[in-house]
Amino acid sequence: IEMIADQFSIAVDRSDSIEKVMVANHALMEKTAQLKEALKEEQKMRKMQNEFVALVSHEFKTPLQIIDSTRELLARKLKSQNIVDENLEKFLDRIKSGIQRMNGLIHSTLNLARMESGSSEIKVERQIFDLKKFVLEIIEKNSNLAVNKNIKIITKINELPTRYNGDAKLLEHSITNIISNAIKYSKPNSSVKILAKDNNKK
Repeated sequence: IEMIADQFSIAVDRSDSIEKVMVANHALMEKTAQLKEALKEEQKMRKMQNEFVALVSHEFKTPLQIIDSTRELLARKLKSQNIVDENLEKFLDRIKSGIQRMNGLIHSTLNLARMESGSSEIKVERQIFDLKKFVLEIIEKNSNLAVNKNIKIITKINELPTRYNGDAKLLEHSITNIISNAIKYSKPNSSVKILAKDNNKK
């Protein structure tokens, strides 16, 4: 009887354990189903977001093209009438720089959306170019931001190589973001220092 009682007690304990495991397993299955549904919903929302970004980016390109074509018409008009005005030419160059910067931002946004959706990855397109001149041109494109806030830009980039092998488009996005943010988040009447050097080919 004692042996049967012991076996029965063990059986009851095992039964309780099995029941607890079954309850836990059922709860785990419910959580897994909820996570799958949440993941499915997140993927749906991300797809909608990427489609929205692509649509908005595309819609931005049309007014930018109109602005750029108008700028070209004004430049040709001034040239045909032999009007030489450095200020006007400077303003037209700033408009051109602004358009180029916006197109670059649109390109970056679309690349990011494609990467997040997993539909593509960034392709590196290397070429040889003058890195020092390249950086100076980016600084010039952002000079109007500095002028509006009366910010002085100080550069020390003479050590940069004149022959550099890299992706100019990707590098332009990176350096433009750094410089424009430096100007944007600096106080008016201050200065922004842009320093760069070559260190062991880096």
